Amino acid sequence: MHLTVFDPTTIAPALLRVEDPLSLRIEESFLNATATREQMMYDGWLIRWNNGHMLRTRCVNALGPGQGTLDARLGFCARWYARHGMKTTVRISPFSQPIELDAALALRGFEAVDDRRMMAADLSHPPEMPDTGLHFELVDRERFAREIGRRLGVPEQYSESNVAQLLQLPMDAMPLLAMHRRRCVGGVLVVLDDTLAGIYDLVVDPNTRGLGIGRSLLASAMGAAVAHGAQHAVLQVAASNTPARNLYCQYGFQDRFAYWYRRAPDNFAG
Repeated sequence: MHLTVFDPTTIAPALLRVEDPLSLRIEESFLNATATREQMMYDGWLIRWNNGHMLRTRCVNALGPGQGTLDARLGFCARWYARHGMKTTVRISPFSQPIELDAALALRGFEAVDDRRMMAADLSHPPEMPDTGLHFELVDRERFAREIGRRLGVPEQYSESNVAQLLQLPMDAMPLLAMHRRRCVGGVLVVLDDTLAGIYDLVVDPNTRGLGIGRSLLASAMGAAVAHGAQHAVLQVAASNTPARNLYCQYGFQDRFAYWYRRAPDNFAG
């Protein structure tokens, strides 16, 4: 997987330190929706080592300050990930503990990669559905995961992990496929978590981009969320994905906070 290296000091300070209840609830919901069977807690850190292609399911989330030293926890993680053939990767968000974690990892040679934004929209005024002639099907989770995997070109070994993760997702979920003349041209997953609706895996077939399918998928997801009592829709997107971010802003989404990952150097042993 290619991950873009970047400098976190370029991120607006307002996206780095947030304390409002909604942002904290969004972070909790994100962790719930991306839960995997291959995870455990160690000294305040949530460690995940799923074999899928998504970095969020094979990284450390530093949820608490812990009792031991930072080096002791990193050493444990290095040994654990090496055991599973993975590189130690730590997700950094405004809620990471301790608060100086990002700087401490940088001093140890961890690269900052995959700059992302968590965005949210108020659903008190849901958008109208654009007329694109699409038909939306609510399908089972396994079919959705396989269809989206094919659209993304995900290798088979990763696709199986993605299917397994979606099947064990604890919350209610609505997997939607966009169909045009009986052909799947995109999809989106809506995960319900109390008054929040997480929008994940919004994918458009590369051969049909530019036809408004992404808009239709987003509007459909937001409408489904409202129908099930959600008050806010949330999603995450690469900070550099300007076309997607512009689309989301048109539908009322605004940045809530930034997050990224710190990837260990090749020779890191803790």
